[in-house]
Amino acid sequence: MIKISEILEIGSNKKYIDNLIKECKKENIIPFIGAGMSVPIYELWGDFLIDVSKKSFDSEFPKKIWKRIEAGEYECAASDVLEELGEGEFYSALTDAFSKEKIKTVKNMAVNLLPDIFHGFVITTNYDRILEKVYRDNNNSFEEVSYHIDESDRMNELWTRGNAENRHYLFKIHGDIE
Repeated sequence: MIKISEILEIGSNKKYIDNLIKECKKENIIPFIGAGMSVPIYELWGDFLIDVSKKSFDSEFPKKIWKRIEAGEYECAASDVLEELGEGEFYSALTDAFSKEKIKTVKNMAVNLLPDIFHGFVITTNYDRILEKVYRDNNNSFEEVSYHIDESDRMNELWTRGNAENRHYLFKIHGDIE
């Protein structure tokens, strides 16, 4: 395993990390949180799509989904699975896989560091509720959570207000599991 001291010695990493720390302290950074912060509680989107594709009666179907994912075509893969399984089966699998009931503990996960670093506007692609739990558990609950995909004006309003007034909001660009 590589040590942080070794990472800092590579190229200009120390300068970049120092600048990032400085900007975080000034609260000039808006974190964009992806699915990696929810692992190991939830599987990654590609893994979920492959797993749920195995519910198809067509034994070749999971291979088709795997190829889509390898090509980076996640949305197409999701559409294919939805079409193959039907809405009921797909959404049932989705809500089971990403339910808030799976969140038992988040100890020893990197996501626990976020409330100490970021206090303003946070953006995520995640459906799950881990960010809400982690921030709430750290007495830093979000004032507002917005998760409507067609709310770009709302996101701009939240971001502007959040920065100007140092408000604490979460915007879920892909929606919410519920």
